[in-house]
Amino acid sequence: MSVPARAAKPSSLARYDAMCRAIEAAYAVDEVKDIRDQAIALEVYARQAACEIRLRAERKAGKLSAKLERSPGGRPGKTRATMDRVSTKAKQLHAAGVTSRQAKNWEKLAAVPDEEFEMALEDQTTKPTTNGIIKANAMAVSVIL
Repeated sequence: MSVPARAAKPSSLARYDAMCRAIEAAYAVDEVKDIRDQAIALEVYARQAACEIRLRAERKAGKLSAKLERSPGGRPGKTRATMDRVSTKAKQLHAAGVTSRQAKNWEKLAAVPDEEFEMALEDQTTKPTTNGIIKANAMAVSVIL
């Protein structure tokens, strides 16, 4: 399903060039308007696809973050060798540029059942968001309890 960026780029550029040539070759307003309408449709689709990719990436990051080993607590050893071996969750997240707040939200997103997550992505009435999916799951769980 995933396509390497290098493989996707030439076809995108070819499509762009083809549309630019079609605009130049057009001689009627309705032809240009059709191209414009196609561009708007592509723009909307690209936004939706990017949103879905972002949410899937956040969900995967949450699953991975939840598996990271936390610091064992207590006072670390005094030797440099002992301290270098300690790879806490916080250190790993910081190294990846992820805040603790992001990690917590992404872990909550990862905890949403697969079926509910997929339904949120397929819902055409609203734009899915990380917080929206988490809140909907929390409401569903509270209704069950």
